[in-house]
Amino acid sequence: MKKMKTIKILTRGGNVSVGELRRIIMAANHFGVSDIQVGNRQELLFRVDEKYLSDLNSRLSNIIYDKVEDPGIYHNIISSFPYADILPSTRWLSEGAYLEILESFDFSPVLKVSLCDPAQGMVPIINGDLNFIASEHDEYWFLKIRMPGSNKTETFPALVASTDIAELTEVLQNIILTGEKVPFSSVIDQVYAYEKWHFRVIDRELALDRPHFSYLDGFQSSGEKYWLGIFQNSNKYSIKLLEDLCIQCVSNNIGSILLSTRNSFIIKNINKKSVPDWEIILGKHGILSQHSSLDLCWTLPVGKEKFLKLKKEIISKVKDQGLRVGNLSFAITEDCHSAMASIIIENKCAIPQLNLFNSYNIWYRKDFNPFSEELIPFSGNIPKRDIASILCWLVEKHYDDLRKPVQKTKEAVRPKEKTSSDKTTGNTMYMCSCCMTLYDESLGDESASVPAGTSFKALPDNYGCSVCGSGKDKFVPADIRILSGNHVPELE
Repeated sequence: MKKMKTIKILTRGGNVSVGELRRIIMAANHFGVSDIQVGNRQELLFRVDEKYLSDLNSRLSNIIYDKVEDPGIYHNIISSFPYADILPSTRWLSEGAYLEILESFDFSPVLKVSLCDPAQGMVPIINGDLNFIASEHDEYWFLKIRMPGSNKTETFPALVASTDIAELTEVLQNIILTGEKVPFSSVIDQVYAYEKWHFRVIDRELALDRPHFSYLDGFQSSGEKYWLGIFQNSNKYSIKLLEDLCIQCVSNNIGSILLSTRNSFIIKNINKKSVPDWEIILGKHGILSQHSSLDLCWTLPVGKEKFLKLKKEIISKVKDQGLRVGNLSFAITEDCHSAMASIIIENKCAIPQLNLFNSYNIWYRKDFNPFSEELIPFSGNIPKRDIASILCWLVEKHYDDLRKPVQKTKEAVRPKEKTSSDKTTGNTMYMCSCCMTLYDESLGDESASVPAGTSFKALPDNYGCSVCGSGKDKFVPADIRILSGNHVPELE
């Protein structure tokens, strides 16, 4: 049996020269690789038989990018560079500003470093360890640091100059990764002790407003030129496709191909006259353009086929219910704190090795702003079959929240009192009235050591909601109308 290894090519901000990309894909193809994936941190990834690793490393020894086996201790620097000049940007940020910073790194960081433009919604702003966020002052950045073991970031007390970012990253790594828990205040003191920085006083607090989500798919005009977004739901791009794209880039004097944080490729500076030639390549390889917003607004871990399958199942169901996602984004993950999205589906698996006993928690970020660090639980410990319906309720809540600020005050309507005729008998599911977490008698509650088949009445009096901790008395029978998506219950 083949023992496969995943290889990551760290592209430094998602910028790959066409010549280097050709060398990479030709080497990979020589050892039986048929397709390449784009990582969430703008890496190139492919799987190769372990017996070829030594020869592959020899062939790739002279490329300018670092390569590591996954998982490795080094992480790619992610940046908003691919979106410069094609999406709204902070005034002073240009491709050149990014390149100067990225080229100043002569090492691959162990900490996760992000160079983010807050005017865009494409790069995770708070999910890295060192998050540099462009300020309104030319060549100066806010810095939000996530200390080891923390789910919250701390704001560095000064703006950081572009020229200091690489060296400051190295200093912070040496301080933070000592193996001992270092208080944030001590980190700051040690940084200032170097006395060689070009810091600037923060004269205005960082405001991370909810970003506009952009769909990078198909041909789009940018001044007199066009740019092309290439997206595959499977996140698998054939070697033959990439080879044809490289050849076309060379013939059009395009020097680089860009990687997005949404598992897609971006090619800029396409002349209008050459668009038909690019269309031929897309048609030859069966590449669709203009995907629906439901396809494009997701973030998934690379290599998790079960999550890709779940995404397809959810999309199929919510399309039937007419779900309109608007400016929302979604993520499926095993750690809700690791994903930048408006709504997050968190998978919990009791026996990961066998993929057994899966349940899901659904969270949303405050105000549905993917930049917010505040996660709010919506529903927990739910089976896969109910995810689509619960997402529809949550999206409806989002639109209700948007309407509230502009609604005129109306006369209060007395809520209808419940009667015995409203009660549903024969339920096998009960819902927490505080956070909508479902208790399914057929599944039990593994987090509370409640075996499958345990009736709700048989639960101990001290049983509590697995998400919000509310008592057993806060659970109500789950109305069948809710499970069909036609009714949303009132929350306490």
